[in-house]
Amino acid sequence: MKKSIAIGLLTVFSVGLLLVGCGPQKTSPSTSAAPTPVSADKPSPTTAPPDALPEPAPTALPESTPAETVLEITESDFAQKLNDISADPFTYLNRTVHLQGLYLADATDEPEVFIHYVYRLGPAEGEENMDETFWGIQFFPPEGFAGVSGDWIDVEGTLRMTARDGQSFPVLENPTVTIDNEHRGAETLPSNS
Repeated sequence: MKKSIAIGLLTVFSVGLLLVGCGPQKTSPSTSAAPTPVSADKPSPTTAPPDALPEPAPTALPESTPAETVLEITESDFAQKLNDISADPFTYLNRTVHLQGLYLADATDEPEVFIHYVYRLGPAEGEENMDETFWGIQFFPPEGFAGVSGDWIDVEGTLRMTARDGQSFPVLENPTVTIDNEHRGAETLPSNS
């Protein structure tokens, strides 16, 4: 009798563990622990030595943003594609973006600090009493870049996100920038772009 009760209790206990352990796990933000940084120089006593850790899996880009393709932004789709990037930058994150336009070095509140843009002027969308809208994207210029606002530039860089004044926005990092004032395109976009 004692043996059958013990087996019954053990069975109920085991089934209970399986149900609790295999079910969906819920953690609240206040109780979940943040990952502890691991130093390669000195492993913490609660972590395995670095050579025993498995290699992390490479982070794959979403299928809609293959890194090997270049997003060409042309005169005819300049406003539309920059609008798409602005509306959903994560769809284009890590993509190489290529475009041409005017250069603008916009001064900030800090002395000798500028925000660099490649842009074109275009039709105002839904704005009353406006003839043109600024369509552009920020880029971090390469070292030694000597552009002057108003130059015609060709820019190709990787789309990333950056933050300033508490806001996140897309930016082209590690760009190649060529000044080409001899082959200027349309500074003002047609109304159908």
